[in-house]
Amino acid sequence: CRVPLDQATLMLYQNRTADAIRIYQQSLRELRANPRGRLCPSAALLQTRIGIAHRVAGNLAEARAVLEQAVVAEGHDEEKLRARLEL
Repeated sequence: CRVPLDQATLMLYQNRTADAIRIYQQSLRELRANPRGRLCPSAALLQTRIGIAHRVAGNLAEARAVLEQAVVAEGHDEEKLRARLEL
């Protein structure tokens, strides 16, 4: 999972938000399909990054909806805190 997340982050910095969102969403789908024995980030972290990408793209309603999901998703408190701060 690390390489796709690094790619998505780079794309976000390059204002390629649609590509970043696509990669983050694919990682989230993979996480949900195989939640055990993974070295992937949590759903809360992935959803937070998706929300940030939507905010950068100017899709504020979508960003808010995804970030609200991130706050209650599986993950560490620190990851959920980031989602709350983004909201």
